[in-house]
Amino acid sequence: MAEPSEPLAGATGAAPEPAQAAPLLAGPSELLAGGDTRVLALCEEQAGALRAALGAGYDALLRKLGALDFDGALGLLKRIMQPRSG
Repeated sequence: MAEPSEPLAGATGAAPEPAQAAPLLAGPSELLAGGDTRVLALCEEQAGALRAALGAGYDALLRKLGALDFDGALGLLKRIMQPRSG
């Protein structure tokens, strides 16, 4: 079932910069791709940095992780890491 797009705004309200967020999101993305539940602890340990990098996107990520929707969480992170055109 398709869900509406989650907001991807950063802490300032602007979309996060993919180049800045990518190194931080690489670890969680790799764990999510493998369906590895260690991503839950990793995101908890890196909560401050993730919230600063993702802003409202962090809350969306937490909702997906809380529902154990690893595919949805990975899709969210992939959208955040995509370079923007323009």
